[in-house]
Amino acid sequence: MKKVSLILILFIITISLTSFIIIKAYDKDKINILVYGVDGRENDEIERSDVIILMNYNFSNGSITATSIPRDSYVKITCKDNAYDKVNHAYAFGGEECLNETVKQLFDIKDLKNIMFNFENVVEIVDYFGYIELTPNFTFCQSDESFTNKYCFEKGKKILADGKQVLAYMRNRKSLPNGDFDRIKNQRQVLQVLIEKVLKLSVIDKIKFYNYFKKRVDTDIGLDDLNIKKLINIKQIKLNEYTLKGEGFIDTYYYYKLDQEHLEKIKKYYI
Repeated sequence: MKKVSLILILFIITISLTSFIIIKAYDKDKINILVYGVDGRENDEIERSDVIILMNYNFSNGSITATSIPRDSYVKITCKDNAYDKVNHAYAFGGEECLNETVKQLFDIKDLKNIMFNFENVVEIVDYFGYIELTPNFTFCQSDESFTNKYCFEKGKKILADGKQVLAYMRNRKSLPNGDFDRIKNQRQVLQVLIEKVLKLSVIDKIKFYNYFKKRVDTDIGLDDLNIKKLINIKQIKLNEYTLKGEGFIDTYYYYKLDQEHLEKIKKYYI
């Protein structure tokens, strides 16, 4: 069963601001986390990871570096003898392990934890709050899977969106000027709004929120991967966002060749 992982940052915030966990001081300074969304539909034969974000959390200052890896990025797939293919095919070829190892190789990192979510679970996250406020960056419409409902968004017009509207907002890419790159912007916008929602909760409400979502989080992150002592003192989260640069090309299919110079600069943010 696919579970929510978009909630990773909120999960960390909740741990840092509540006292119901037995506190043990670990000496870790940073942690690398691969957050990815699997957008499987009932009529799909295989599932692909259409949202892939590599995060680095710094326990000392509460900062998060989040780098989006475009779905069409042309990379070496470890479980396919390092043959080049789209990065979002790695999960289809070899599941979590293949995607994890492929990203580790791409960024030259040794340790990488995982969080996976299914887009359908986004509805649960948003509906927990009732709605979230969004100001669309683009004008577009998106139908749900059954084509029963169509949700339309107008650039610059603020809306109060429920879970189903937010899911449509996060899924659309074909109607956007820059396709997947603009979809990444929309997904990040939703993530930031959710963070703000949680930060405004009281400590008691944060505990309730944590208890609600801990049953839905699918991750291999354990307490021994965290520095609880430093987490407790974090007052706010600073999110630094990047997207890997590159250039598209056609070789039967569309691929996105990464800019190696930019990739090398991004690698420095990860351990």
